[in-house]
Amino acid sequence: MVDLSNLQRQVIHFTQDVGKPKVISGKETINAMNPDVNVVTSGNESTPKTSLISSRIKIKRASQ
Repeated sequence: MVDLSNLQRQVIHFTQDVGKPKVISGKETINAMNPDVNVVTSGNESTPKTSLISSRIKIKRASQ
């Protein structure tokens, strides 16, 4: 969840996002910046294992 106590360290979340899940807030912010981006989210909580897996994911650009 986006929390007011660490909002100053979050570059993708804003005051109006407090209380929202970070994945939802992040998706909304990215889509507001660039509606052509297809953000795919997962409902999984971040754990050491999922963080390791995420660090190995490569981001692919859509072909133009």
